[in-house]
Amino acid sequence: MVAVLAWAAFAGRAGAAPVGPTLVVSLAVDPAALVVDHSPGLEPAQYTLAYTIRVENTTTDPAAAPAEGVEVVDVLPAGLVPAAPFPAHSTVTGNEVRIDVVGLGFGAWQDVVHARVVSTEAGQLPFSNQAVVTSADGTHIVSTPAVTKVTVISAVTIERAPAVAYAPATAVASSGATRVLATTVVRDEVVAAADAVADTGIPVEQSVGVGLGLVLAGWTLVSTARGRG
Repeated sequence: MVAVLAWAAFAGRAGAAPVGPTLVVSLAVDPAALVVDHSPGLEPAQYTLAYTIRVENTTTDPAAAPAEGVEVVDVLPAGLVPAAPFPAHSTVTGNEVRIDVVGLGFGAWQDVVHARVVSTEAGQLPFSNQAVVTSADGTHIVSTPAVTKVTVISAVTIERAPAVAYAPATAVASSGATRVLATTVVRDEVVAAADAVADTGIPVEQSVGVGLGLVLAGWTLVSTARGRG
């Protein structure tokens, strides 16, 4: 009886279909943080990121067939372009790197995709990249994002403009103004008022009025003296 049960158990295991391949993908980036200096006057520097892609067949069944038609696709984010050296068996089209892994039995495959930084606009940062793995049996897995934080430095030098010297303004009497720089009153047989004398700050009308008053007063005194004589 025991022998029959043992044979049945063995027959059951032998008849069971082998477990298929189980693929796992991981993606790591170096560096994870980057400082880009765009300050004026500096020679533009070249910055390169290295993405390490690892695909592992984690099946525990020694009888399992290898994963067939395994392909890795890495579409780099905006601001990055593929750079040499390229992975073996890879095809580069624009920002896409397509790698033909072919068959993958129990174990792991690993390679590196290099990317050169060509732009660091605000809408492109931080750089976040993912790898996609497919196989002939319909497997489709996506890695967790590998993120590079980017700090952009753009110092601006401001040069102080030379000081501008201004000449002192020259006062000019305007026509029709009620103030003038000066007024001269001349006493003669005909009294005349000129337009240019030392600045008194007194309106023209007052200056002329005072002058004429003084002239009339002088004539009155002279007439009085003559009358008394």
